[in-house]
Amino acid sequence: MPDIYDALLTGAADSLNDFVYIIKSYNGIHYSGLTSHLNFQFPRQESDVQAIIDRPGGEILLRKNGLELFRGIPVTFNFYNGASSKTFSISASFVKTEIVHNTISLPIEKIDHDYDGIRRFKIPGHHNFKPLDSLLYNNETIQIDQVTVNIKSGETYLSLREA
Repeated sequence: MPDIYDALLTGAADSLNDFVYIIKSYNGIHYSGLTSHLNFQFPRQESDVQAIIDRPGGEILLRKNGLELFRGIPVTFNFYNGASSKTFSISASFVKTEIVHNTISLPIEKIDHDYDGIRRFKIPGHHNFKPLDSLLYNNETIQIDQVTVNIKSGETYLSLREA
């Protein structure tokens, strides 16, 4: 069974029920102890506009198969009218300091280097990898300081940047 990713906009702070969106695409850059950024894009129905306006105190959660992966405070909402479709995006941010650190061995699809020689590891699929976790690669334990998650058209990739 394929993984199902959705986003939930909480409504409790505004005395409303939560509102769930099916994700068109998602991109998030996650740090430990620094501001992390989430960017969601959704297909749009006109009722979505009112649902967002009605929940100004809400938080947005990225979920995989109903389980929370990331949670942020919405910062901006943008609505787009394209030639063949309508979409909207929500950008959010949060600061969280990771407390529990894990060492995880994952399949590496690609290794790139930043201008300063720091490695980035591309991993297919979504794994619950957090900043400050360590990647076990070729008998080397590599601490990760940035996790970038990309979800689009059912495909998920992680980019892990070493500390």
